[in-house]
Amino acid sequence: VIGWALEIGFIVCIHGEEPGDHIDTYGREIFFMRNRFRRLVEDFPGGRFNVEHISQWETIDMVGEMPENITGGLTIQHAKITRNDLLEWKAGGKNGLNPSNHFRPPAQEFQDMIAIRYVMFHADESAYQKFSFGPDSAPHRDCDKLCICGCPGAHVAPTLGPMVVDLYDQYGMLDHPSFYAFTVENGARNFGIVVDPEQTFELEKEDWIIPESYGNILAFFGGRTNSWRPVEPAALNPELLLVA
Repeated sequence: VIGWALEIGFIVCIHGEEPGDHIDTYGREIFFMRNRFRRLVEDFPGGRFNVEHISQWETIDMVGEMPENITGGLTIQHAKITRNDLLEWKAGGKNGLNPSNHFRPPAQEFQDMIAIRYVMFHADESAYQKFSFGPDSAPHRDCDKLCICGCPGAHVAPTLGPMVVDLYDQYGMLDHPSFYAFTVENGARNFGIVVDPEQTFELEKEDWIIPESYGNILAFFGGRTNSWRPVEPAALNPELLLVA
């Protein structure tokens, strides 16, 4: 199937996690990359693969060392939190599990989050142009997340733009060429997309408390303060990567 897809010109996008009870849940991505993805790249030389929602520094290094036809996507959730924020979330004087921070691949260690931010802030450099913004929004009803065997998934679509802009702004990087490279140029180039400069949405710098939920869908980072907010009415379409 992969050979046929590549033959007709598809870009094969892969969620890289190895299944199996013998593998630690936080090590599934690295196991897959080391043992399965390397073989895929060797078996299909020149084939276009994109590793979706990379969560660990080692995967970044591996993709970076591979040929130019191998690219990768990074999400806002992996750049915002670590696994401590899933298991030791602090809110209202309490410390405990936060189901809205449960997604796959899972949030990883602090060093992994920092590595993802580093790529974001250097995305205009040749070494990191194969990495682009890969939004991954997975909405689930609150009853399906706030339960035993709760569904993994971060609902980021309504807050995607404000959170990305907020992160760049925190580091004084909004005017840096890496911002446009990461959110627009790299992805457009890697996927052969023509950017339409008319497709924009507007934000303003003003503290905004992210809603806890949208209807009965829990929001990622709900209840936290973001330093940028959407201007109403905002066309918060997650497919629009160009931020004005």
